[in-house]
Amino acid sequence: MRYAVLSALLSLTGVLAAPTPLPQDDSMVDEPGVWLMNKGKTDKTFYFFDNKSNGCGTASPNFNSPDKTLGLKAGEMQFVPLDISFKGRVQAGPSEAPSADDWWNHYRIATWVELQLQANPECDGADGGAHGDVSLQSGCDIPAIVHSTTSNGASNGFSTSCPGLNDPAATITRPDGSKVVADNTNGAATAAIDAVSALAGKVYAGGMTSGVPDVASSNNRLAIDFFDNDDDSNDNE
Repeated sequence: MRYAVLSALLSLTGVLAAPTPLPQDDSMVDEPGVWLMNKGKTDKTFYFFDNKSNGCGTASPNFNSPDKTLGLKAGEMQFVPLDISFKGRVQAGPSEAPSADDWWNHYRIATWVELQLQANPECDGADGGAHGDVSLQSGCDIPAIVHSTTSNGASNGFSTSCPGLNDPAATITRPDGSKVVADNTNGAATAAIDAVSALAGKVYAGGMTSGVPDVASSNNRLAIDFFDNDDDSNDNE
């Protein structure tokens, strides 16, 4: 309840429209989770997918059975508490959850923010903090940015249109009618790979195996923004 009230208060004071992504009230939260904000002009439904299993440097990902669903109106922000063991991804998906087959065949092709709230202390080199990145490996439907909520202020991702949306060779159309940049791994169309490569150093995509940007928070919380595509632009910050 306090998060809903807090979000409303922030809207009234104009904090949500400010360029600084870190909520000024993060000190009021003492549990692991994500500050999630819909920076688009349309309402969005978000889906969190916890991995099926995790190991040190390995994981069995989950793309078709969401563990948590949250609707946010345009401009709304909310804190989403998650178990500290959460390791998986979040996306902005269809307003009604599709079948498992449709998730895999159609709506997996999207922008994903990958995150873990506590790097396993039992694994070599793990720091016990939260880590996140923006992944376009499975495709790109809308922009996203992930931010640290600690003093280092790190962030990565992009806030303008998915590159390649104007190239028919790089895109597909999902059953909901949305045009998205296609999967760009495992023999994907060259046009899709070329498109997402424009965001090298900002996202995890295509054949990128090094230099993948990782955002860390020692307090086990991250902030994530999702945006709309521009109507007529494919330029990126």
